[in-house]
Amino acid sequence: MVDLTDTPKYDLVNKVRAANIAALQSLQLLGTAPMLTSAPQNGATYLTGGLVPGSWAQVKGANLSDVSRIWGTADFANLGNALPTVLSGVQVLVNGTAAAVYYISPTQISFQVPAGISGTANVQVIRDGLVSNTMSASALASAPGIFPVIVNGTNYPAAVFPDGTYVGDPSVSSAFRAAKPVDTISLFATGLAPSTAGTTVGVTQLSGVTITIGSVTINVDFAGLVAVGEYQINFTVPQQFANMPAANYPITISVNGVSSPSSIGSLPAGPIVIPIRP
Repeated sequence: MVDLTDTPKYDLVNKVRAANIAALQSLQLLGTAPMLTSAPQNGATYLTGGLVPGSWAQVKGANLSDVSRIWGTADFANLGNALPTVLSGVQVLVNGTAAAVYYISPTQISFQVPAGISGTANVQVIRDGLVSNTMSASALASAPGIFPVIVNGTNYPAAVFPDGTYVGDPSVSSAFRAAKPVDTISLFATGLAPSTAGTTVGVTQLSGVTITIGSVTINVDFAGLVAVGEYQINFTVPQQFANMPAANYPITISVNGVSSPSSIGSLPAGPIVIPIRP
């Protein structure tokens, strides 16, 4: 069922799905329950744990969904400022609280950690009324993670220059370029601090944030929550890199002494690096 622009009409699809599920439940024909196969991970670092209220997280498994998609406009119908907690019959519960769900697929789900979660986060997935096993991970007050852009096995930061060009290796694509001393860059991260969960957000500035590039630590020009679960950090590449060799320098962020990991759980695992060419 699609509209005139061939966009799926998820509002109608969900109603039909609910009717079909009710019929299948009565016949005990719903099929295999979803199965979680790994503990919940920080949505930027792909490392187990580091689930901060309001941040993005992910969980992996099998039979988690029968479709692959992100949330769409129809999923927000009649929700006001709230975020969708059900996509195509798929829900995520964290300590029994329904989480906002951004992306679903048969093997992975991306969700927002609900507010008030602390200590241990116990995560379950419900698909069409079938409940998964429970997997747990640590919930923290701060677990910064830079969103990566992974190209040919190299982890670049999800970061842009003022003209919209992405930070990265220009030999890969004209959409990328290396940084130069005194360039201004905006990068994006999650988990810096607890934030609003389950609703849309406004810009909220955050203090105490620094960036380390190689062995050089600098204060940032701006850090703040700019979208659901997403922080923007603006910084200027230090002039001293003009006297340093061209290289891919590891980059981390820190907020009030808590740093992002030196290596993320990408395949292969490795640091997030920023190419600087004086």
